[in-house]
Amino acid sequence: MDIWTLPLIIAIVMIALIGLYGTWKVMKLESRRQQVNDTPIAQTVKDHPTSINPIILVYVVAGILMFSIIMYYVITSSSY
Repeated sequence: MDIWTLPLIIAIVMIALIGLYGTWKVMKLESRRQQVNDTPIAQTVKDHPTSINPIILVYVVAGILMFSIIMYYVITSSSY
């Protein structure tokens, strides 16, 4: 088992869980939205349209996780 296998599996599982949760939350919001016709768009969404997008949030979280995993291994490596 390679040194990167376990961190990669953990990162993939975390990305999948975050994506699943984000998609579930959006679908729940969408089903509630369909019950009411012509609801106005919230001011927060008008101001920041990408902040509600779960795909962008998953990419940001995945980038942060991968950066921290790489930095952990860089700091703890004994290649000096």
